[in-house]
Amino acid sequence: MLVPAAIKDKFDEFQKEQLGSGVHVHSKVIVLDPFGDKPVVMTGSHNLGYKASHANDDNLIIIEGNNSLATAYAVNIIATFQNYRWNHYVEFASHRSQSVAWPSG
Repeated sequence: MLVPAAIKDKFDEFQKEQLGSGVHVHSKVIVLDPFGDKPVVMTGSHNLGYKASHANDDNLIIIEGNNSLATAYAVNIIATFQNYRWNHYVEFASHRSQSVAWPSG
């Protein structure tokens, strides 16, 4: 977690709480057939469980047939995944001791 110095001074406990506690991505979205003829995007605060529909005050929006929206959501999901994949590679792979994170060859 990278935190600017001005924020670090005021909210330093937040950084300590977050460091070492894994990946935190709180994004609830399902994209079906994002590059097809009939894409579907489902998003909102709704968990995919019984309580979300029957006990909690969660919301869910389902958008069908909007190709540009489905593509944007799919690209965002792929980019987020690739970001954390790269971070894992740099942090945990044997390349940490090398001077270059991305070895040539």
